[in-house]
Amino acid sequence: FNSDIYRMEIRGLPDLLITDNHPLLVNTYKIIYRENKQKVCHLKPGEPSFVSIRDLSDVKKTLVNSPVINISQSITVDIANYMDDFIEQNSKVYGVHRGYGSDTSRRINPKSVGICRFVSIDSEFAFILGYYLAEGSTNCSHQFQFAGHEREQAVADFLIEWFANIGITKYRFEIKDNSRRLTFSSVPFTRFFSEFDKSVNKHLPEWWYKLGIKETLSLVCGYIVGDGSLVKGNIRCGSISPSIASHVFFSLLIALLS
Repeated sequence: FNSDIYRMEIRGLPDLLITDNHPLLVNTYKIIYRENKQKVCHLKPGEPSFVSIRDLSDVKKTLVNSPVINISQSITVDIANYMDDFIEQNSKVYGVHRGYGSDTSRRINPKSVGICRFVSIDSEFAFILGYYLAEGSTNCSHQFQFAGHEREQAVADFLIEWFANIGITKYRFEIKDNSRRLTFSSVPFTRFFSEFDKSVNKHLPEWWYKLGIKETLSLVCGYIVGDGSLVKGNIRCGSISPSIASHVFFSLLIALLS
């Protein structure tokens, strides 16, 4: 667990209203008596664990010592979930070539390039996701792309390097007037980015609210780099998608409250 823990001591309050899924850090306890019935220990910690209010069947046997305001979870994308079939070798996944007729063998597709199976949403990947939210799209079954201004060359270089590190090395770079378009080829990542939808329906998948504060701010930063502008000393962003506007707003609100 890597975040702040807030301790609450409540006296004389019969009920504490809290959402059902709010995480609580719980220690079990046991009252121990000597032979003369004198109480010598009222707390015997067990292994601390996170539970929800709905999971507490007997509050008399638990000591709830810390409602947790924010949990920084490590979110990992399993790229294999976005493949019809795969073969894994050395923590990388490859597409599968199947035999014909009586040949039922499975082997790595010679056209397939191995990519890392598990990709953690750290601050760098979160920045990319925010930038995709602003400038990204999918244009077919196996390609995803990022639009941008020629002044954002440093971002394009970062994208090329980051995707190359996980195994996606095939890309196309196009420049027209002051704009540029960077297109990558990868079936599983195209399917992953398709979950963001497009146009007025574009949005962040449901995992976005589970990101840690650092990753949340990185995601917002990526979005601002793509769609933000500086107006009279203030950063301004605009989107045709109501979901994007609310997600960016609440991401900043979560960061402020934490």
